Amino acid sequence: MKIYVASISFLFLANAITANSPVKSVSGQISENTTYQHLIMYGQSLSVGAQSYPLLSVENVPGNYMLGEHVWINYWNSDKSRINPLLGKLAKQNSVGDTDLYPFTRAGTITAECPLYGVVNHLQKKIGGRFIATSCGTGGRSIEELSKESEVPGRRHYVSDFQNALTNAALAVQYDKSTISCPAIFFMQGENNYENKGSGLISGSKSTSDKVEYKMLLITLKNNMQKDIIATYGQTEKPVFVTYQTGCQYGKIKELPIGMAQLEASNEEDDIICAGPVYPMPDRGGHLDPNGYRWYGEMMAKVYYRTQILGEEFKPLQPEKIMRTTNPKQIKIRFHVPVPPLVLDTWTTGAKFKDYGFEVYKDGIKQSLSKVETEGDWVVLTAQRDLSGGRLEIIYAGIGENTALTRGHGNLRDSDDYPAYFTYVDLDTKNSTGEYIYYREPGNSLRPVNEVCSREGSTIYGQPYPLYNWSVAFYYTLSADEQIYIIPGVSSEITRLEQIPQETKFIFTRDSSGLVFQTEHAEDVRIDIVDTVGRIIESTEFNGRHLTYPVQDLRSGAYIAIATVNGQSKCLKILR
Repeated sequence: MKIYVASISFLFLANAITANSPVKSVSGQISENTTYQHLIMYGQSLSVGAQSYPLLSVENVPGNYMLGEHVWINYWNSDKSRINPLLGKLAKQNSVGDTDLYPFTRAGTITAECPLYGVVNHLQKKIGGRFIATSCGTGGRSIEELSKESEVPGRRHYVSDFQNALTNAALAVQYDKSTISCPAIFFMQGENNYENKGSGLISGSKSTSDKVEYKMLLITLKNNMQKDIIATYGQTEKPVFVTYQTGCQYGKIKELPIGMAQLEASNEEDDIICAGPVYPMPDRGGHLDPNGYRWYGEMMAKVYYRTQILGEEFKPLQPEKIMRTTNPKQIKIRFHVPVPPLVLDTWTTGAKFKDYGFEVYKDGIKQSLSKVETEGDWVVLTAQRDLSGGRLEIIYAGIGENTALTRGHGNLRDSDDYPAYFTYVDLDTKNSTGEYIYYREPGNSLRPVNEVCSREGSTIYGQPYPLYNWSVAFYYTLSADEQIYIIPGVSSEITRLEQIPQETKFIFTRDSSGLVFQTEHAEDVRIDIVDTVGRIIESTEFNGRHLTYPVQDLRSGAYIAIATVNGQSKCLKILR
């Protein structure tokens, strides 16, 4: 038996040891003893609204507030422990308060339309209450640099921005003789990790683009943020963690490790919800434009409303099952569809992408598709060549044609008719005297390259943002002899693990005697005991059906026990 032991990060071990079982998030309704609800957004540039001039969400929606001068806790905000009505403003660009140092163009790096405006203004109109909105993100940062465990000087944003926001909000409500809770964290990050930009957790290290490592970091970040919110505000329930899926131009790796990490985390963790991708929104080469930011803010608000107010379950449009058929040239994908039917939409996205965003590889060679079509909840992919007898890679919204306008895009959505409150704005609209309403540098258009259109072909100026659920980007495989793969955490059917032959199933648990391994047939087994810095401190290999492994002699501390059989592993946490 070949044994593969992956390196295990301290963050994963710490998370596995300290994470509690998921609990429902704080209700979105105002309770008798809670005056303010704090909605927090965290991440990198998309979370703050980078490159988003002109500002659309200018006016206050009564009942919505901010800390200090603007929605951002950083960007030289002052008087952060005072609660003020939430007003849209351009972010400061230096310590003296300048906001006009960058050009007023599509390419200008002005931070204006934070997506949190769309979130909180939608929820205020939908359910009412008193909300404080705070953006804590910083552009151009890896998830490591946003983590509590970051030791890199100048990159400890968790402390300087997120915890600073909690501290100031707690002070502010004391001055206001009120109380506060946080029902939700909204997270938008991943671009730097796709490109291995920025630091790791310590100086001199690089950020990760590994799926498993990123997922560990994401879950650890979520747990840390929830614990610090509970400790600071004294609430008893965890805030829900709503994330987007990173993609678009940044999905330059065929396996889509960051996007898949976010998707898998949302399918595995009860308190993480993926609101979906951002590729349908108009963008500016990676960042969204102001319509795109406000539109996606309403998407996040919709997901929050449905899950935390109505109590519904939500998962984004994604595969449940991938299978071969009796036709050797076909692959069928069954989707979890929030609101049927499926639609291959080429107008909302402003373009039809090659094969609607789908790709199939056989034994590493990209296959030409002759047809992509929907059949109920299924998408059927038909290749020009035989797909049998080879390892298949099935991808959506991946590298595709590998251009900035096509990478990370696709055309598949559901038919959700949930209404938006805000409308799609013509950024080049003029007043009655022929002057642009939104100032820009002479000779520049502020419109996106691909405008959003109706099915009839007209741009949807003045119409509400369409809040369809678009398919997440995904990467899955079928081995040469595998007929079907059922995605864990999505389908109610059995998963791939449950389909493996009976002789490879095993039980790994603990009783008063120690660790207990049991299986029906004799197997080659390896058990590793790993400490909190990832070192294997004990290891044993045996062939058999049953083993009791004592752990009483371990020193006091926290450990992970890993049993591996035929490439399948199960973990137990040990506290001594």
